[in-house]
Amino acid sequence: MSSLVDYRSLLLAKRLDALLVATQPQKIIAFFDGLSHGYFRKASYIMSHQALVRVSLDQFWVLFVAMVSHNSKAFLGTMLVAARIREDFSLKNSGFMKAAQWLNEKGSQLDRDKFVRAMVDIFAHDVDELRTLFSSLHIDEPELCVRYLLVGHGLACYYLLFNAMRRIDGQRELLVRCCRYLMIKGDTLSFNLAGAAKQYFDLPEVGGTFSLRLFPYQLSALESGIEDFTKVLSSI
Repeated sequence: MSSLVDYRSLLLAKRLDALLVATQPQKIIAFFDGLSHGYFRKASYIMSHQALVRVSLDQFWVLFVAMVSHNSKAFLGTMLVAARIREDFSLKNSGFMKAAQWLNEKGSQLDRDKFVRAMVDIFAHDVDELRTLFSSLHIDEPELCVRYLLVGHGLACYYLLFNAMRRIDGQRELLVRCCRYLMIKGDTLSFNLAGAAKQYFDLPEVGGTFSLRLFPYQLSALESGIEDFTKVLSSI
């Protein structure tokens, strides 16, 4: 039985490769639409772990727009899995602009949330990619930026989160909640950011014992840029 399953999977992979070489998104969609539930799952796995990893980045975005706009519930997850695996994945590509246009104009809030959270995770250490993400999807409100970045991990996420928190300086209760959430995330950097934010925004309501108090010049360095921010946060 296992050899039969492997043979069928091989046939699916070959068929998908042939369709991808021809760069015919509509034929790929029709192929998926004609599969049973079980074969659809197998084909989706092959697409996300093999086929979509091998195509060019330009072709990836062409397929993303075509397939996700056809059925985001069926294909968005597949695309995001492939994005995590690809070593060259980037939003700084003209193809992403068309994907962003679809997400902005026709994507559901669930589609946007799922996409943004995946990108925040993938680019947790890349400030430029995250800025491209937020600007392209018109994520401008600091409260919304905080919501997305707070669940991320990585210095780029924490740097942009800190800057978003600076934009809501007057919302003391929200700042306190952010710090408390950072403290329970469980990683050293998030705990250090909570301690730094407690001092920077003067939030005695935030409990906890932090190992080091920052000097005024260190608090100012948090605003200077990602490099100085990293040095301060890593020194705590």
